[in-house]
Order: sequence, then structure tokens, then C-alpha cells
Amino acid sequence: REIVAGALAASREEEIRVLLVGVPDALTPLVPPDALKSGEAEIVPSDGAIPEGASPLVALRASPNASMAVTMRQAAQGRAGAAVSAGSTGPTLLAAVREIGMIKGARRACVGRQILGMHPETFLIDLGPTLDSEPRDLLEFAVIGATYMRVFGGIANPTVALLSNGREAGKGNRLVKETAALLARSGLPFVGLVEGHHLMSGAANVVVCDGFVGNVALKTVEGLGRELAGWLRLELRGELPQDRIEGLAARLIEITNQIELHGSLPLLGINGNVVMAHGASDRHAIRAAIAQAVLAVRGRFVDKLRAAIAEARERLKEPERPAAAAGEGHGVRRLLDEPRAVAPERSNGVTGIHRRDALPAGEPMRRRPKTERAPPGGARGNAGRGVIAEVGRLIVALADQEHVPRIAERVRPADHLRGHLAPAVELIPPEGGRQRRDDRDEHQDGQGQRQR
Repeated sequence: REIVAGALAASREEEIRVLLVGVPDALTPLVPPDALKSGEAEIVPSDGAIPEGASPLVALRASPNASMAVTMRQAAQGRAGAAVSAGSTGPTLLAAVREIGMIKGARRACVGRQILGMHPETFLIDLGPTLDSEPRDLLEFAVIGATYMRVFGGIANPTVALLSNGREAGKGNRLVKETAALLARSGLPFVGLVEGHHLMSGAANVVVCDGFVGNVALKTVEGLGRELAGWLRLELRGELPQDRIEGLAARLIEITNQIELHGSLPLLGINGNVVMAHGASDRHAIRAAIAQAVLAVRGRFVDKLRAAIAEARERLKEPERPAAAAGEGHGVRRLLDEPRAVAPERSNGVTGIHRRDALPAGEPMRRRPKTERAPPGGARGNAGRGVIAEVGRLIVALADQEHVPRIAERVRPADHLRGHLAPAVELIPPEGGRQRRDDRDEHQDGQGQRQR
């Protein structure tokens, strides 16, 4: 009833026609006959809703004509300019991707929102859908967030920052460092790294992070607002009139719980306009969600986002180096087109081994004689073969000097080098200046103890 009432109110205010998707027998009694006759609303038949808590994939496969799937289908077929759903996030996301698809050049759907009412000019993205991200994902989130703030925030050139554990260059984990390098060359107005407390001060118009970090930040702000409101009620009791105290507490909750206040979130990266409303939305929240969808359609948000992603990809293209095989560039375009990560900024601690990126522009890597190369089927590229050869020679040289360091890590590729560079090992000097022995490397024979 609340959803229908909110949709009809939005239809009148925005001067649009709404398609109400659902079981006809359930919808018909809720829609005034004159709204159907005038064309203000239309009922689109579908099966029932996806049950709360059901597996999205299993539920949509079992019920391909569920109301959520049919809603997305209206947008995909051009019958509707936008889709608004008050269903669960998981099924909404999956239905949108399956029925509408992703914008060309975008890999992951994401969600963003201004999370503090005192700084509506700061947009945090991603807030949950993509928990495990790669640098190219965060680059896409930055482009999406900047486009969103241009269309919805009215900011001509939104600044972009990356959420980290410090502002200094080089701070952050591998994901932050590699994403910062991409953003610095993306053409976006990248202002660098920001910390969590900068979210409270409006340090940038778009703050980018992966969905795990963003969701934790969002829930922290929301929970802190509620707890501070309760503390405020206790501290100010007897100091101010009770209605004044309640007004302050309510305002504090409001500015720290923006999603609950607005009742909707845009699903971004989809090749269409999709807005997710809260399942408990009243008619006012539904009307606001539809108004947001209308603004996206009239502002040509998806068209602008498609162009912005294409522009960012063009800016990040690099000319192929002379030593590269045909179709195998070393630039950031390859990061956007296939799974790959950039090597870390520091060397692996072994003398003579350097990243391919460290070579002067246009200078190919030196090819080693065939006798020094790794056998076929090993690491791909000269850089990988070089790592294996150098590490092997160094270990042999140290062994000849009867000074074999302890190998601290398992011999396997680091996650960010898997499939692109050969395994490397970290060499650590013996503790206390003495050689560390392993019990498995000792044995006794009849003539005494000796070490292998």
C-alpha cells in the first residue's frame, strides 16, 4: 500500500507515468481506477516477490518472472527509463546485472552515498557490493562517483581522494598504493590520500574505497550518531528543555544516518538507472526514490557515465614498448582489460632484480642467453625468468660461502604477482649472527654429528 501510494504521488509531482509491477490481484485494489484510466499508472503482471533471505541466484532461477526481475526487464526493454525496487539488495543487484547488464568498461556494480548530512558535498563509494576489489575497480568507482556528483551534486569538477591509513605518499596497503598510481594518471582531479576523520570534514567530493572498508565506515558513522544521541540525552537532562534535547538528538541521528533518512541508494555501474529503496520505506521514501530516478533520467546520468569511463580508459592508455609482443601492452589499459596487478614499488630485496616498470621508457629488458633462461612453461616474460635466475644464482653463491640465510616465506608468487612473475623468496640473515639450523637438517652417524 505504501509503495503504491508513493509511486502515485511521484507520478503526479514529477509528471511521469509509473509501471507498477506485481501480482495483479494484489495490486488492483490498491490503485484508484481513475489512475489506470488516465494512464497515470499501469499494472505490469508478474509473479510474487523474492522472499527475504533467499539465495538471489537460486530464487531468480526458480522464479524468472519474479516482480524484481520483471521490473528490471521493463528498463532493459526501454519501457521504463528507470527501475526502483524496495526488495533485498542481493536479488536487486543480481536481477539488474542479468536483465540490464553493465555499462561497457565497468566490471563491478557499486553503491555510494553522502554519509554525513553536515557535508553533503562528500560522496563515499563503494558501500558494500564489491568486498574484494582490484585497483581497476577502485578507478571505476572514482569515475562513477565523480560523474554522480556532477549530475546530482551540481559540482562541475569534483575532487577525488582515496581512503587510507595516512595522507603521506606511500601509505596504505597494496590496493591503495596501486590505485593511487592509477588515479594520479586518470585525468581526474585526484587530491591524494585521506584518512577516516577526513570524511567528517569534507576533504574531497568523492572518497573511494573497496566495499568492505566503505561498509565498515558507513556503519561506524551510523552507530556513533545513535550512541552520541543517547549520551546527549543523558548529559543535557535538566540543563535544557526536554523538547530541545530531543530535537538535538534527533538532528544528530539524522545527519549521521543519511541512508535511513533518504531511504534509497543508487545502484551504479549498471547500464540503466536503478534505485534501491529500503524494504521498510513509507510513501515519502518511495516518492523520494522515484524522484532520484527521474533526476538520473533527465540528467542523462548513464550516458555521461559511459562517456566518463571511456575517457578515463583513453587517458590511461600507454604506447606499447618495442619489446612487447603483438597485442600485449604493458600500460594501464591492460589493467583495465584483464586480471593483472602492478608490481610493488619496492624491490624484493635481492640485488640485481628490478621491476620491468623501472626501465627507462621505450627501453626493452635485456634478453639473457638461452643457457640462463628458465625452462618453458615457467614464469611469463623476461622479467619472470630474470627473477628465477638471479635468485638461484644468489642462493648458490651464498651456499658456497657456507652462509645460507633462512628462507622465511613459502616459495610461491605473491598475490599481486601471481601468473605474471616467477616465485620470489625473502632472504633473511641468520638470527644473532649465527647460522640457524633445523632439526630436520641434522642427523647422526656412527662417527659423530654432522650437518647436511
